[in-house]
Amino acid sequence: MFSMLICNYVVAAVFLLLAGGMMYGAAAFPMAMTEQGPGPGFWPFLLGAGLALASVGLFTFSLARREDLAMKQVALTEEANRPVYKAMVLLVLFCAAIVLLGFFPAMVLFVPALMYLLKCRNIKWMVATTAGVLVFVYVVFGWILNTQFPVSIFLA
Repeated sequence: MFSMLICNYVVAAVFLLLAGGMMYGAAAFPMAMTEQGPGPGFWPFLLGAGLALASVGLFTFSLARREDLAMKQVALTEEANRPVYKAMVLLVLFCAAIVLLGFFPAMVLFVPALMYLLKCRNIKWMVATTAGVLVFVYVVFGWILNTQFPVSIFLA
């Protein structure tokens, strides 16, 4: 068992590192405004900056309430935490599937798998939700924001 204070510090540090990596990676792409809108690095950089801000906020909150948080214990091995760990594994598999299969085939696998993990067993809802997510992502990011989606390493 760990104290909530230690867990908050670890989470803040890990996500601050992740945010730095996101901003560093996004900085390799143009961010300036074009006639189609901001460059491809703009939104990922902004997302990284938001994550960094949230991490600093968690760290500051934890410093301000360190006495209370030091007394609260976190049990990482509780049965209730297992779905969260499974979702984390599913996200890692999704990232690997994007590289191997491409973005849209990976999404076709990921959305129903996540719904199943969240105890949705209705096939019609799973198909409809997957189709809706795919259409939404394609329209917003493909058409409106002119984003290129990752393709399979076998097609690149």
